[in-house]
Amino acid sequence: MTGIVGSATMGTAGGEFLGRMREQVTLESRAGADDGLGGLTRVWRPVAQVWAAIETEALGEAPYAGQVSHPLRFRLVVRRRADLSPAWRIAWRNRRLAITAIDAVPGRADLALLTAREVPGP
Repeated sequence: MTGIVGSATMGTAGGEFLGRMREQVTLESRAGADDGLGGLTRVWRPVAQVWAAIETEALGEAPYAGQVSHPLRFRLVVRRRADLSPAWRIAWRNRRLAITAIDAVPGRADLALLTAREVPGP
């Protein structure tokens, strides 16, 4: 497992996360936009920009466009939000990450541990 971007590995001590939350990410939700022809186009809309600690977890394997791809998986720690949803995605640098799980950080009710995988697309 590699370390957090620009830091050591996350570990389990909740107090260590705040100093490692150095990456700004954008939380995005899926929304319908009027296409002008009476239909809806599905688009991603920014919900909030937040600070995160990010760690590469592993390479996964997933079918995409008839081929097997190897998307990266990540763990992120962000401040907990009441509206945070696994249906959202994360925009970080030039990557898009689909949230696959939201868990509590032991001993830190104000933080959330997100598991995400890299997905193609803008």
